[in-house]
Amino acid sequence: PGTLYNRKEGPPRVNAHLTVFGEPFWVDKLVFRDYLRTHPETAGAYEALKRQILVELGPDPPAYNAAKSSFIEGVLTTARPAFGRGSPSG
Repeated sequence: PGTLYNRKEGPPRVNAHLTVFGEPFWVDKLVFRDYLRTHPETAGAYEALKRQILVELGPDPPAYNAAKSSFIEGVLTTARPAFGRGSPSG
């Protein structure tokens, strides 16, 4: 929901996400990015989690995304108020 996703298997492999400017999905992606840029310890934890998931699950995009989702939601819960957004819709 909130994005159109297209994947082209490689080489090179390409993942493209199209979102509507200003919509909650788009804003959340920017909030998440900006929070990681200003909190290197959280960015490092996210990197470690992603590496661990790849080792445990291998190249399974739906499982990989599902395994990251609770971490991402936790960061967003913290980051939205810090970046002036209290919830995904406002």
